[in-house]
Amino acid sequence: MHAIDSHCGTKEGKFDERFKRIRETDERASCHYCCNTGGDGCRGSFWGGRVLSGVVRLNFAFYTEGQIEQYVLEIIMKDKKILYVEDDLSLIEGLKYILEKNGFLVENARTVKEAYQFFQAGQYDLLLLDVTLPDGTGFDICKEVRKISAVPIIFLTASDEEVSIVKGLDMGGDDYITKPFKLGEVLSRINALLRRSGQFHKSDMILESNGIRIDLSERICWKGDVQLSLTLVEYKLLCLFLKNPGRILPREMILDHLWDGNGSYVDDNTLSVYIRRLRRKIEDDPGSPAKLLTEVGFGYKWLA
Repeated sequence: MHAIDSHCGTKEGKFDERFKRIRETDERASCHYCCNTGGDGCRGSFWGGRVLSGVVRLNFAFYTEGQIEQYVLEIIMKDKKILYVEDDLSLIEGLKYILEKNGFLVENARTVKEAYQFFQAGQYDLLLLDVTLPDGTGFDICKEVRKISAVPIIFLTASDEEVSIVKGLDMGGDDYITKPFKLGEVLSRINALLRRSGQFHKSDMILESNGIRIDLSERICWKGDVQLSLTLVEYKLLCLFLKNPGRILPREMILDHLWDGNGSYVDDNTLSVYIRRLRRKIEDDPGSPAKLLTEVGFGYKWLA
């Protein structure tokens, strides 16, 4: 995605601020300021180029900054590629249709074996995994994928039992949706997870505290000299704590941060699962944490 403002009346600093969120959403986005009307006859123009979307031109005289930003973010989301692993044809047709209608590229695998083949041959922005498959489970796929990739993963499960949900999150899943589900809900959860994933692609900051170091520009974490393998949610949790050392963070605030302000709709036990899983990776003794402490009745605190 390339953004160019060719209107002399727009200050360079203002232009940079205007497209800050676009760059944060997609690391491939680049924004350029050029004080040259180019004879296009517009007060100001926005150009967006994509292989799939062609060229988009919006006149700042007719669109608000918010409308332009939203339009561009929609364009960016439209080339996201999803691997959908499901063997139920009735579900495949409906969900694949709604996703493709909203601009996603969707490939469908119906078995664990096919899923491995697709994943090894392609590059995906998100995995949508049914738990029950003819030759195994979505958990099996997640376990193998997590050995080599932190790609966002959503489980689709027919069981709302806590043990099934906890198992999926412990395996490295980022979210789960129980069947039967509404197609619109799945679409919203996918968009939210992709937005959260994109927010960490651009930064020049290094976070370091209590033996943990995070390179936000590369989304890489270390415990001492050992690189950590974290899921998106684990990574986002760790960043939140390192940015707020010594401060008690209420559970409700953490949930809202992880789920874009919709934490009230998430099972409280889900956060406990993520905290437990994160402690296994960052603590020397997860049973007696010395970095990420529980403040009973309040929330959690990072010990600097």
